[in-house]
Formats: sequence, structure tokens, C-alpha cells
Amino acid sequence: MTKILIIEDSLETQIYLKEILRSFDIQCATNLKDARGLLELSPNKWDLIILDRSLPDGDGMDLCLELNKAQINRQS
Repeated sequence: MTKILIIEDSLETQIYLKEILRSFDIQCATNLKDARGLLELSPNKWDLIILDRSLPDGDGMDLCLELNKAQINRQS
């Protein structure tokens, strides 16, 4: 089954996305700290990450860049 991580601080948006994507295995994080924890525990688990840029503890783009850099380092 496709596994999706939604990183979004708005509960309303999370509910909306979960409803649209209800046929998939979904987990949610509301901030970068929690998202990093989920990603550390199982970095290859996710088929798709939906990432909010404006989170309470930082810019989601920073996490996106970290994930990209980690992927490049794994391939080297």
C-alpha cells in the first residue's frame, strides 16, 4: 500500500487531505521536529511526502533540502 506522510500544522487541512487520500496509508506530523522523528525511524518508508512550507518551528523547504541532501549522500 502507498504510504504518505503529511506534514501540515493545520488540522483542517490535514482532515481534508486525509479524506481525499483515504485509500492510502497516511501518517501526519504537525511540525518539523515530529516529521524528522518519523523520517529518522523509517527513512525509506514513505512513497510521498506532502509538506507545508510554513510550519510553527520553521520552513518546510529546509526539511525538503535536508532530505534531498541525504538522498544524494546515500547515492554517492
